[in-house]
Amino acid sequence: MESVIAYTEHLVDFLRSYRMNTDELLRQTTFVDGFKHYIEFQNRSRGGILITAHFGNWEVSGGLVSLDNRTYAVAETFGSRSVNAFLRNVRARKNIQSIQVGNAGRELLDTLKRGGITALLGDRPTPGKGPKVDFFGRPAQIPDSAARLAVRTNSPVLVGGVVRKTDGTYTVHVMPVIYPNSDRPTKEAVAETMQRIMWDIESLIRKAPQQWYMFRQMWPEAGKA
Repeated sequence: MESVIAYTEHLVDFLRSYRMNTDELLRQTTFVDGFKHYIEFQNRSRGGILITAHFGNWEVSGGLVSLDNRTYAVAETFGSRSVNAFLRNVRARKNIQSIQVGNAGRELLDTLKRGGITALLGDRPTPGKGPKVDFFGRPAQIPDSAARLAVRTNSPVLVGGVVRKTDGTYTVHVMPVIYPNSDRPTKEAVAETMQRIMWDIESLIRKAPQQWYMFRQMWPEAGKA
């Protein structure tokens, strides 16, 4: 129930942010935990991948990281064209270019190759298919597309997120930059990078579990118990 209430607050904040300018967005953000990691990521000499989860206010996360550089973010496609257009417009006002899920692979790759910043949610489960990772001490199946892109383009990965406080302001949490191990075979490097991403997402969620909006089945065996 706490997650449902928090998600409702997230939706209200998202609608409010439609008219929020840069100064207002920054005033709403009271603390950045791990700011040095963000600076390290921004000072890269190549493209980079930003990862967050269905957690906190990921729209605010995108707005903050796009203040200085445009971010190309993977966005879910809804059945309504008007809804998709509205969401694209809201994100464009924050310097975020939406990439629809069906066309994401090539566009993300091209963006990284030209040194751009990409962003996607990394915690959507695909039970019954895809590679397994350790997540909260249990096996989960999560698409490893972010890790594969990172290894293929030798791009750094940064996991982070925004926690909404009771007064309506936000605290940003940024994890250490993940660098793919180019000395390892590709398959091993992808698996290692993906596992590190999931451990960072786990650490992020532990900061405010009630703000994790995972309304899908993450662990299939839980439904069989």
